[in-house]
Amino acid sequence: MSVRAGYGIFYDRWGSYSQFSSTNPPFNNTVTIFNTLLSAPGGASGSTQPIFPLALRGPITPWDMPYVQKWSAGIQREIFGRTTLSVAYVGTKGTHLNGPLDLNQIRPNVGVAEGTINPNTLRPFPGFSSITAWTTDRDSTYHSAQFSAVRRLQHGLSLQASYTISKALSNGSSAWNGAQDYRNLKAEKGLADFDASQVLTFNYLWEVPFFHDAQGSAKALLDGWEIGGITNFQKGFPTTVTLPTDNAGVGGGLERANLIGNPSGPKTLTQWFNTAAFALPPIATFGNAGNGIIRGPGINNWDFALYKNIPIRESLGAQFRAQFFNVFNHPSFSGVDTGFGSPSFGQITSARDPRIIQFGMELQF
Repeated sequence: MSVRAGYGIFYDRWGSYSQFSSTNPPFNNTVTIFNTLLSAPGGASGSTQPIFPLALRGPITPWDMPYVQKWSAGIQREIFGRTTLSVAYVGTKGTHLNGPLDLNQIRPNVGVAEGTINPNTLRPFPGFSSITAWTTDRDSTYHSAQFSAVRRLQHGLSLQASYTISKALSNGSSAWNGAQDYRNLKAEKGLADFDASQVLTFNYLWEVPFFHDAQGSAKALLDGWEIGGITNFQKGFPTTVTLPTDNAGVGGGLERANLIGNPSGPKTLTQWFNTAAFALPPIATFGNAGNGIIRGPGINNWDFALYKNIPIRESLGAQFRAQFFNVFNHPSFSGVDTGFGSPSFGQITSARDPRIIQFGMELQF
């Protein structure tokens, strides 16, 4: 029996953020003008053609060093033969993680939401549109229980199985994830978009032993076969119901719907979740539905392989391979339309690969 534990802390400088300022004026000055003329790109004298304000990007102080802490503790025990069982707890904590912040986001406004007021006239810093500042105010947590069983190759058979149950929370799943209200990052905390709450995987390899003593053509045809495979069951990834318009009237962004019921649904192709559980928020308000409250389709995948080892002479051989990915051609869906008000809202929109079969021959020296 072995008992193991560990702890580590890892830092990340992310120096590339300093490069974002190179897109700002005077280094790169871009002006967008609609309905203009090539003869007078800036508009004729007295023209009322709109010239849109510039957007700025760059890091903001204080720039705290992003870091992740990782810790684990586990027990491994050999139970019989060449088989071992392992049980472990693994956790991580991300602190001062990167994320964008719009310093020039306006407060909810009815006129902006209705399209009667230009949001750029209400910006806290006049003369600019969005001011995207990269900050270090995001965080994350991950906790998991991990189980595995391993049978090392013996008598031509090896097996391995693992199961993980976990939960990953964050208010910014990546350094590029925005927010609906940059003044309230607490409302952004939810399941991370990479959270796979349960994963079961097992693989195997069996050297078929029945014809080792055969002779002649029977040995050539029936001996040297191997059977292998990898099977994966996994819960789907979280996703979020968003609005297609600037209902809050803040100048645009990733705004969410209101949650008014239980979002659990029949999980059919035409209604994966309960679409009636969501509603449009009152105008000039933010939605209260959390991030990651809809879990997409999971994975049920079986890969299978046949191998035939063909001896040619002492130092030379060949191996024939027949590989079947998604061997049962089991439908495995992926995308779900979570755009509130979309004609396909709540429906499955895409699927993973169907069965793929490939053959190969390899010389072995």
